Amino acid sequence: MLTKTTAMEIAKKTTAICGYNILIIDEKGNILGSGDVERVGHYHGGVQEVVKFERILMEKQDEAIRNQALPGVVLPIKVDHNIIGAVGITGNPEDVFKFGKLIQNQVEMMCMQEMSHHISTLKLQSQKFLIQELLENDPDRDKIEKLADLLNLDLHKSRVAISVRLLHPSLDYVIKDVLNQLIIDKKNTIFAHMKEDHWIMFLPYYEYSYYKIKTIYERILKNFGNCCLVGIGKANDRIKGYRTSYKQAENALFIGKKLRGHGIFNIEDYWVEELMWENESKTEEDLSQFKWLKKLNPYKTPLLVETINAFCKYNLNVSVTAKHLYIHRNTLLYRLDKIEDETGLNPKNFHELMELWLINKLFCLK
Repeated sequence: MLTKTTAMEIAKKTTAICGYNILIIDEKGNILGSGDVERVGHYHGGVQEVVKFERILMEKQDEAIRNQALPGVVLPIKVDHNIIGAVGITGNPEDVFKFGKLIQNQVEMMCMQEMSHHISTLKLQSQKFLIQELLENDPDRDKIEKLADLLNLDLHKSRVAISVRLLHPSLDYVIKDVLNQLIIDKKNTIFAHMKEDHWIMFLPYYEYSYYKIKTIYERILKNFGNCCLVGIGKANDRIKGYRTSYKQAENALFIGKKLRGHGIFNIEDYWVEELMWENESKTEEDLSQFKWLKKLNPYKTPLLVETINAFCKYNLNVSVTAKHLYIHRNTLLYRLDKIEDETGLNPKNFHELMELWLINKLFCLK
């Protein structure tokens, strides 16, 4: 269907190209667009015949007067096998007829491009509405099913939520292009720009590749610096599961940002921290019991905290931990003794070390 905005844009462009005034007319004979704006809104009596019989109308002076028009040629506009209106070229019919077919093809192509853009915009808006509904506490299943039918989506396919938060909204257009590189099956991917700094994608699980996401993220870092954070949830195939997967992606973002600052954060790497985060009120209560906790504050005693984390990472192996911390073995043993003196927990004991590690994580999440 032709709109006034589309018709005016096409009429102006084609008028400038060919030098003759171009009219874009709907199937009822209303002039929607014209290089001569004075003619917009007027009625053209000969168009209905063009639309009905799909033929070219050549109007000389006397015929044009009868049709409340000016001399020229009128040709049908056909898009996707449907006549949606007509294009008129004002001038002596013998002079302008030779341009008729060329202009008709040009106008039809421009109409198709405009309609394709319009459909694409509607699809993006529908995907945004669908995501908004899927993320509700109590989603409207009827509305969701209608939107899914409109988008030809099977919502029972397993999908992974990916949440992207921009640190520099000015790079929004770049991020969109980069994220599109993740999508192979466009028909089954749900993808929308939710806010100025926020994109959400539900990627089919069979397409999900952490390695591919990491490769694309590293490309972003190289070209644009640290401009976004990426959170990844677990795969889910239930209507309410979309919200669960999205919450997991957001939790991964929050936890990852707290612990690492920037990067790609997969909730499967942070399940322990997520359990802590989901019990936030209990976390506050637990932390208050450890009077010595301020002595392991990551900001005030970073060396002791770094030692605990490294000792866990390298499986309580003194030599390997010292090597990776670039310190002497005796220095590491001194630090471990210092931690025991300050906290009463022996980091050389696996269970007590785990307690220290968990408490440190609780503090960081707080």
